[in-house]
Amino acid sequence: MSVYNDEGFLREAVESILNQTFADFEFLIIDDGSTDSTPYILQEYAGRDIRIRVVTNKRNIGLTKSLNKGLTLACGKYIARQDADDLSAHNRLSDQLHYLHQHPDCVLLGSFYEVLRLDDNTVYKASPPEDHFDIGVLMLIENSFAHSSVVFRKLPSVLYDEEYSYSQDYELWTRYYFWGSVANLPQVLIRHRKYDGSVSSLFADEQKANAHKTAIKFRNKCFRQGRWDILFAERLRRKAGPNIYLDDHDFIKVASVSEETRNKFLDLFETEAVGMMRLMNNCRLLIRCVGLRSFILKVFKTISTLLAVRISARLKGVQKTS
Repeated sequence: MSVYNDEGFLREAVESILNQTFADFEFLIIDDGSTDSTPYILQEYAGRDIRIRVVTNKRNIGLTKSLNKGLTLACGKYIARQDADDLSAHNRLSDQLHYLHQHPDCVLLGSFYEVLRLDDNTVYKASPPEDHFDIGVLMLIENSFAHSSVVFRKLPSVLYDEEYSYSQDYELWTRYYFWGSVANLPQVLIRHRKYDGSVSSLFADEQKANAHKTAIKFRNKCFRQGRWDILFAERLRRKAGPNIYLDDHDFIKVASVSEETRNKFLDLFETEAVGMMRLMNNCRLLIRCVGLRSFILKVFKTISTLLAVRISARLKGVQKTS
């Protein structure tokens, strides 16, 4: 946990970790040069619980560098993240560690979460994609994980990219995606506060710019590694319309592959997918009439994989000359 002038919510955040049903952990808190009562609150808790280790920066160095300091100092096999204004459910660590032990190939695990809007005191549930494939499709456009919800395996020399002052987590997850499986538990394990003074509100434009940069970077890597199934799924869902998935992005224009490969991709997509798109249009009617959204998204996944198998082999010859 990295903190900076977070006296308002800090006690609740710290206690939500100390009260976990799983108790065998080191609680690293990086105080990034706070000037309010945050240091005194941290000293109080550190004096009461030996699991807490407070590291104080002599000056404010920012969230990304503070998190990297925490990663470097952490002794555990797993890293659990939480912001100083969020709350963890008491069973969060227990449930996530159980899943990681049962799935040794999983390198990154998040969860569903609740968002509490302090301006009108409303709560809504966020349900990000659960499995590796669907997470990858969404990550072509935006972050698929709430930063405070993740537990990830500590890997040698892997840190947040310090070029990113904001949305640094999204960039790191796009790297983790290719190092093993990733998932989100379908349980609400975090309550995230949203308010005018939060980082996501104060630096929304910077976050959006960094997120766009990361999305392009992830798309490019999918092209280079031949992850046509993910690329096709995202394109199919967009082409089927906003009622199916997300808003429109022409990712082909920004992919760092040759023009020949891009054009070949588009030609093959349009040729192979004509019949599939007729099915998609019929599916849109089904969704509006009887609400078969989850079923149709599974159909999209199957169709995308079949298209990827048929087309990727034909694209390999083009890539060799790119």
